[in-house]
Amino acid sequence: MDKKYFNIKEADEQVTIEVYGEIGDSWWSEGVTFQGVSDQLKEIATGNKKVLVKINSYGGDVNDALAIYELLRGMGDRVTTECVGFCASAATIIAMAGAVRRMSSYGLFLVHKCSSWAAGNENDLEAELEAQRKVNDRIVTLYHDVTGCEREKLEALMNEDNGNGIWLNVDEAMEYGFITEAIKDTKEDTKKKAIVMSMFKKLFTNKKVIDMKKKIIAFAAFAALLAVEELEAKDNKVLLDDDQLKKIDDALLEKEQRAENLQTELDSLKAEKEAAETAKAEAETAKATAESEKAALETKVAELQAIVDKTPAAEPPAGGSDTQQNKDDFKGWLNEQEYMKDAKEALGK
Repeated sequence: MDKKYFNIKEADEQVTIEVYGEIGDSWWSEGVTFQGVSDQLKEIATGNKKVLVKINSYGGDVNDALAIYELLRGMGDRVTTECVGFCASAATIIAMAGAVRRMSSYGLFLVHKCSSWAAGNENDLEAELEAQRKVNDRIVTLYHDVTGCEREKLEALMNEDNGNGIWLNVDEAMEYGFITEAIKDTKEDTKKKAIVMSMFKKLFTNKKVIDMKKKIIAFAAFAALLAVEELEAKDNKVLLDDDQLKKIDDALLEKEQRAENLQTELDSLKAEKEAAETAKAEAETAKATAESEKAALETKVAELQAIVDKTPAAEPPAGGSDTQQNKDDFKGWLNEQEYMKDAKEALGK
């Protein structure tokens, strides 16, 4: 029952449908068709078993995608869809069949306007254009009915990048209602995967990468990017063994350690700056205090100067009998004269 792009696996309580390839047949490969899915499901007594549809696909034929959607929706709310890796174009229609719609936190989701090939006269081209408009309208209606998102918002999203759409991460896909849950990663290398997927997304969200052929070329470029870490890249594929994975781990850990060291240096410089600012503030406070004390001292000196200037010179005691009182008065007069002399000298006299 195994096929290259499509498999159905039956367990005691669940049927798993794997959609890992192009939707519909093409001249170069056998894809995931409505007929193929329908025929294989007839061979399995699904009963009331839960149905898990795992999707990793660039998309393909809208007709097959719509028919597969209807087939899965006929199974009711026991259908769950999971988008792993890329879920794009017609594959997103199949993803809408799940009552629960999950997506990997490292996956990407793409909706866009339909495309086709046309040839012939003016009437032929106008007929094809009208057909595309009707198909786009049906796709928007399906998205709207499943997600509850406004039609205008969905139409604007499909019209991004000249109608080629933009890649959405899991959080963005959840905002539109395409996805109801994120598949949680239980491994310890979450940071490493996030870095790799960030690099991956930059390639596939490039405005210059318009059609599928260029996206495939971009994937080859991504393989070359990984090869920088001495990974083996052959036929646009990167073969990851334990040694190669260790090289990626070591490289990421080295970059992470460098980032931590830079953060430590930044924190140290920040602390030094704060200490310098504190010292500057303390110096300014001390300067202000000194200026205030200087001003108070100058005020005291001025007051003392005024007192000295207004004090009349003391007259010597009148001469007379050589009594002890006269001696004491004369001695006091001399002391007063000496005090006035000292005060004037202190004031700069």
